[in-house]
This record gives sequence, structure tokens and C-alpha cells, in this order.
Amino acid sequence: MVKAVIGFFTGIGAVCRCALATRILAAQSNHLTDREAGYCAAIYNVVGAWFNSSTDDVSIQTAALAAPLLLETLNLSPAWLLLFSGSPGIDMQVSWQGQQAEALLFWQDGNIDVQDFLADVDMAVLQLLWKKYLPVTANATGRVQVRGDFRLDAANGWPLTGMLEAGWHAAGVDFNGKIPLGDYQLAVKSEHDADPWSWVLSGGTALLIEGEGAIVAPLNPQLPWSMHGQASIAAAKEAVQLSAMLGNIPLKYRLSGPIFKPRVQRM
Repeated sequence: MVKAVIGFFTGIGAVCRCALATRILAAQSNHLTDREAGYCAAIYNVVGAWFNSSTDDVSIQTAALAAPLLLETLNLSPAWLLLFSGSPGIDMQVSWQGQQAEALLFWQDGNIDVQDFLADVDMAVLQLLWKKYLPVTANATGRVQVRGDFRLDAANGWPLTGMLEAGWHAAGVDFNGKIPLGDYQLAVKSEHDADPWSWVLSGGTALLIEGEGAIVAPLNPQLPWSMHGQASIAAAKEAVQLSAMLGNIPLKYRLSGPIFKPRVQRM
């Protein structure tokens, strides 16, 4: 879940950069195709003229995605409450594969501030999106809801500061039959640009999970983000099938290395 939510950041970062394209294209034109750049410029020009804008079939590609993120619709409208603040603001609604996300975007100190972000996503869709980083045969079920406020680097879409809370509700796996796991909560936050992002994960009824650690941005932008921390998992006594697989003693692990391919060591 940690990898899925952090990976989700990269796709959202790309969408936000597209939505504020007029401000960013000069620095990021090499990261967008000509067609996408044209879409982005047209979107912001329309919004800048204070009309609503809706664009269909937008393609977003980042290095972290297993496949391009195909947006069915990207709806933008002026954030009227920010009209007199001196920061151009946009209300954004995104739809892809039946999933929904929305946020308020505005330009602040050369970066992109994302406020009131809310996404409600089917876990099966997330699993497909990040499948090259999640080599598991079991199909995940349930819904993931992510909300929070954060700031993105306008040049590369990296998250700088903020707070995100994610909940995996009615979580389960389909592994020789559906196994309900419970509800899980993940909190990720960073208060200063140079600080690592801390993460805390907990929850579960049939499968109990607890963990915490940090996520660190690389000094070289070409390198992946890294993570470190500890986590424990335990099967509830009532979960007979899981207890048979995991035993009755909590299993503790140390996590380290690249965010999408961490080293997992038994403690």
C-alpha cells in the first residue's frame, strides 16, 4: 500500500503539471509530447480566460508508471476564491477507468500547491497501474481513498511537503478464494522541503499490520526515491487460513532501498 500511494503521487504530479502548463512548459517541454503540450497550453489558456474547460482522452506517462495513465476526462475551472489572492488557481476534476479525483491547484512561490486533494480508487485499478512494482499473483480488492494537501516541485512534479492520509477499506485478496483482511490506514507527511517523508501504516482485522519509517528523495534526480523503516504482520487467531500460512507469532521485517523495490529483511 505504501508503494501504491507513493507511486500515485507521480501520476498526480504529472496531471497537476499539465493543468498548470502555461507556467511550466518552458522548463518541462522535454517531458511532454507535442500533442500533450498542445493540450496543456490550450487548457490553461481557456481557464485563464475564465471559462470552464473539459478535455477528453489525455495521456500521462512517467517513469514510475507501468503504462500510460489515460484520463477519460480532465475538467478545469477557475478557483474564484483565489481570484484576488495573486495566485492563479484551478479546480480540477479527473476521471480515469471509472475512478475519480479532485483538487484545488494554485501557483505558490514557484511551486504547485495542491489543496483539498481527494481520490477514491478501486484497489484493483491501482494494482494494474503499478503491477511492474508489485509482482504478486493475488488480486487485491477493496477501495482506496486518499486525501490531503501537499506541494509539488513545478519542474519535476516531485512532492516537497504536505500530508496525505490513505485508507484501504474492505481490504481483501483473492488467493484461492477471497480472504477479507480489514481496513488499513497510511499517513505520509513532510513539514519542510529538505525533510524526509515519514510514513505510518496500521490496521487490519484478519491480517494485522503495523509499520513506520521514512521516504527520502535522492540528491540526483535520475535516481529513485529510497525508503527505510520497520513493519510487522500477524494473523488474527480467528483467521484460520492466514494463521496456517503465517503462524501465531508476529513477523517483523526491516525495509530499506529503492521505494518501488525495497529490500525486505526478517528481523
